[in-house]
Amino acid sequence: LAAENRRLRRRVQALEAQMQDEEAEDELVGCSPAIRRLSSTLSRAGANDATVLIEGKPGVGKTLVARLIHKNGRRAKESLEIVNCELVDEPMLEAALERAKDGTLLLEDVDRLAARCQSRLVRHLKESGNGQRAVRIIATTSARLAELTAKGVFREDLYYRLNMFPISVPTLAERREDLPMLASHFLRMSNTRSGLPDRDFTPAAM
Repeated sequence: LAAENRRLRRRVQALEAQMQDEEAEDELVGCSPAIRRLSSTLSRAGANDATVLIEGKPGVGKTLVARLIHKNGRRAKESLEIVNCELVDEPMLEAALERAKDGTLLLEDVDRLAARCQSRLVRHLKESGNGQRAVRIIATTSARLAELTAKGVFREDLYYRLNMFPISVPTLAERREDLPMLASHFLRMSNTRSGLPDRDFTPAAM
């Protein structure tokens, strides 16, 4: 019993640290034209319940963008359920749709969704299109979904239903002027997590 209590305390501490990290990271850092355009797009996405497809290369922050849409949208007080499409099967997808209820379901790497799950998702989106208030879908992909659809790898009807509000997340190469702000931001986060005093980069290091 004592060992189980210790395990549960460690689990709670880990979850609390994860939540703090997510809260700290729930912001767009930068002031480049690319980021300003993205911020404007996110505001419009949050103002309605349209299905969103977020495209971008690995590591550009697609999940962060999805979190911001939910956080600043009309469903912010409802749950945000996150599903890894590479690992999910149809029963798991069904359960995730139920857990999300009137909130948002984030489908990460939707291009890897199994065929049966694609069919279930089409059915959900058809029901939503008939005026039923259902889970809002936000999907992310690092692939070129249009090309996969043209090759028959991804369902065409699902692609068009997901692509109601497309968002492209810029790479760092497209927002180089944000690099100093990003570097300082991540260093501050590292200082906080490590319990270290505030540090910054020297001009030469920057």
